[in-house]
Amino acid sequence: THTHTHTTTTTTTTPPKSPPSQPKTRTPPHTRPHARTQQHEAHTIEETFEVDYPYFHSTLYPQMVRSVQDTLKAETDSTQRIRVLKSLQASLVFVEIMNHIKGSSEAVEMREGCLSKEQYLALGARRSFMTPIERTLIYALFTSYSSLLSHASLYDRLDLIHHIYTHFSPSFHFPMIHSFTIDEIQDWPQAALKLLFKLCPRTDGLFLAGDTAQSIARGVHFRWCDLQSLFHEEARRCVVSEVKVPKITQLVQNFRCHGRILQLGNAILEKLEALFPDAIEHMEPDTSRTPGPLPTLFPQTSSHALYLFLLGQTPHTQAQAQAHAQDTQGTEGTPPTRHIEFGAYQVVLVRNQQARESLPDMLKHALCMTIFEAKGLEFDDVLLYNFFTDSPVTAPEWEAAMGHTYTHADTDTHTSTPTSTPPSTSTSTSIPTSTSTSIP
Repeated sequence: THTHTHTTTTTTTTPPKSPPSQPKTRTPPHTRPHARTQQHEAHTIEETFEVDYPYFHSTLYPQMVRSVQDTLKAETDSTQRIRVLKSLQASLVFVEIMNHIKGSSEAVEMREGCLSKEQYLALGARRSFMTPIERTLIYALFTSYSSLLSHASLYDRLDLIHHIYTHFSPSFHFPMIHSFTIDEIQDWPQAALKLLFKLCPRTDGLFLAGDTAQSIARGVHFRWCDLQSLFHEEARRCVVSEVKVPKITQLVQNFRCHGRILQLGNAILEKLEALFPDAIEHMEPDTSRTPGPLPTLFPQTSSHALYLFLLGQTPHTQAQAQAHAQDTQGTEGTPPTRHIEFGAYQVVLVRNQQARESLPDMLKHALCMTIFEAKGLEFDDVLLYNFFTDSPVTAPEWEAAMGHTYTHADTDTHTSTPTSTPPSTSTSTSIPTSTSTSIP
């Protein structure tokens, strides 16, 4: 994995609650936590929670779209805008809100905790690649989003960061922090990075490391050039002390994965860089001193064939076993009830919790994790189960992505990669036990 030399850290504190006897003060709409209320005896108990992407996608976003669509229907010549509104994806709108409208370095400085519509529309094309009409609609969706949060007393993580940032004062008595060493910086929004400058006055005490190809935080669009821009802004703001803009160093020697795994990962990054040139920074490919075997791909295979492979059967014996199963049962055959031995160094990775619950019986006793849970851990054997089958990406989107032509010479791993739509049944990747593998 790419590791770079700049860093960040987050300090999360929850604002103290007032005693029940004191009247509650009304907070601004963007910072006010929302909650469901319940009557219990003579007291009113507020239950509030942080809005994450799953809740945003399943509960809030449909309401936001309906609200904006109703407004557009009342206007003239709104057919095109309604069509564009329906084409916007919830994940893209979430990124624009969390990364730009509320999560940018400018937004955390604003009293309301967000950019104005004019400020958002004025962002450069390299910061937000949305068209003017898309930005206008996204800001309308954001207005509806803020209204829903205020009405339901909910909050998101940017509300929390803005609350700490605006209430932080140098007069607070706490131990001076001289340096921070932070990993996984790519999952930090700019607003949180700005908070670091307040917590650690010496910017040369910040050592930040991360990998833009390993970002798993929804709503964060991290780029190293944007991080450097924050240091330049701090240098212009600071008149007392000198702010040194750090140099970015890329580490390309990977000691955790063998070469064939890295080739597969580099091929995917090459595809991302070609399809989204403004969304992901170009990095030199990782290298390894250990060649290693090719990953094994199972396109449209049966659970029975997967079971035999995990038992170490050769393709010849697998074919014989499948033929025997068809002769005796008249079908493709079902895997025996005997369990395969999985230990602490083997893991089954799935896309989400729903996929974990749908595992076949032969894998249910094994250690199973989602991608979020497994990030940073190491195993000898990794089975990536139904990762493409459970993807929310539609078939036309897969065809558009896979139809893109590679710019570099094909590698051995390309022969194991689908060239059109992804498999419609279980797809898995197995890594031999002789190599140690980290989860990117």
